[in-house]
Amino acid sequence: MKRILAITLLCMAVGLVVNTQAKNVPNDVQQTLISLDKQWGEAGGDTAKLDKIIGDNLLAISSKGEAQDKQQMIADNKAVRDAQPRRCCDDAPRNHQRHAE
Repeated sequence: MKRILAITLLCMAVGLVVNTQAKNVPNDVQQTLISLDKQWGEAGGDTAKLDKIIGDNLLAISSKGEAQDKQQMIADNKAVRDAQPRRCCDDAPRNHQRHAE
């Protein structure tokens, strides 16, 4: 019982610290991160776009748990993107306007 209480308190303390730190992030940093996230999503498997977004000194952990540098991450991202089946409408023009009822 004491062990469960200790783990619960530890989790609550960690959550409080993370929540407090997230609130202290300056707005310009938040906007930069949001912009980079959008650019990453729009880049897809485009290696030139990913090369501009990702820093040269990147060290990341792949989905397989292996360390990878910038070029390995770009190649891995492209391989995953290329392996995904294309949907029938990926190349179709999109019209998101609502029609009057």
